[in-house]
Amino acid sequence: MLNNHAYPSIVSAKKSSNWRWMGVFIPTLIVAYLILALSPQYRFLQGDSDFIIYYTGARLVKERQGPRLYDLDLQMRYQRDILNSLQSAVQFPDGLLPYNHPPFEVIYFLPFVSLSYLKAFLLWNVFSLACFGLGLVVLIKSSGLQSKTNAGLISVLSLAFLPLFATLLQGQDTALVFLYLVLAFVSLKESREIAGGLWLSLALQKFQILWPILLLMLVKRRWKVFGGFLIGAIGALGVSLALVGPSGLRKYFELLIEMTGWVNRYGIYPSQMHSLRGQFFALWYDSHANFAIAATVISSLLLVGLTIRSWKGKWDVSQPIFDLRFALLIVISLLVSPHLNFHDLSLLLLPGLLIYQFTLREVLPPSESRMLLIALFLVGYPVLVATFIVSAIVPIQLSVWALLVLSGILMHQLRRFDNRIA
Repeated sequence: MLNNHAYPSIVSAKKSSNWRWMGVFIPTLIVAYLILALSPQYRFLQGDSDFIIYYTGARLVKERQGPRLYDLDLQMRYQRDILNSLQSAVQFPDGLLPYNHPPFEVIYFLPFVSLSYLKAFLLWNVFSLACFGLGLVVLIKSSGLQSKTNAGLISVLSLAFLPLFATLLQGQDTALVFLYLVLAFVSLKESREIAGGLWLSLALQKFQILWPILLLMLVKRRWKVFGGFLIGAIGALGVSLALVGPSGLRKYFELLIEMTGWVNRYGIYPSQMHSLRGQFFALWYDSHANFAIAATVISSLLLVGLTIRSWKGKWDVSQPIFDLRFALLIVISLLVSPHLNFHDLSLLLLPGLLIYQFTLREVLPPSESRMLLIALFLVGYPVLVATFIVSAIVPIQLSVWALLVLSGILMHQLRRFDNRIA
């Protein structure tokens, strides 16, 4: 058995130097983010943000138009009224940024729709920040490493994470999903598998990222997780029926089928996705659409297969390696998602913190821990900023390739760890 204290920590001795280079790095990053915010994106104050889809959907439901929630013509009329109330000149391509999320998600936004659009937008961002903050606190406390974890450093790095900034700028819902995934992980670590499944079911608003997680639970025969997930999914179905009725639910599923053919329509741009689909579509969809689709499916299945293989052996939540495996699972779940916008990468805060905490457990030699931390930093900051510059010049999503490299490093470390304890 590997001794968890076989190697000295490489982190605690460098706290002061960490803060010194942070004093240069963070202000530079903040200036870059402000430039992004004050570019044409300032139009978010005029309704040019994703928040308008939630506000539109909630207003329809509040005004008893639930059964027609997915009537795009009706959405267009409501959205035009919202933009007119802002005296906005914003015009979306196709005339609409549609609400195409599950019906039950509207319930989160109903308390905000009685406010003006701008007040609702700002309060939703306060709520999102609270969700991010709560998730980080829960994750740090559950690790048992509070004394070693530099909470201030983590907070600063998290707030400086560009996808988190994008989530707030767009008024998106990703903070909720982050919190639910954190609570699902913590529940699994505490062997409360039914609760873990319930938390996973609440993340169904982004169901496209859940299938690798659920497939792993099936392979590992975690039936209690499935039971909890099923209970939560039935609850979400009940809420959806209460909000939109059977006809509205049927219309939602019809819309989902229709959306599979949406390419550069209604705000869906597959070639800009930060996933395997985005990379293959950017390279080949215009010239070889079928090849791009096939490459996406095959590579996604291959990656998920390799990830499941890395979970071989006994399910043991008490081992530090469980955290590293879960970090890999989340990274791969994002990579193989058919729909992954930049703000969705804020979910990387979960595997990022798990990897950081893993290095604090002194399981690996200092050189290997250092390699993990360097890779984590490069993927999380300079690469994500550079991906916007590079993708504007060539059809390459640096974010995707960086996550593939990080996944390879994690798989390599998992194999080495398995060999050590064999």
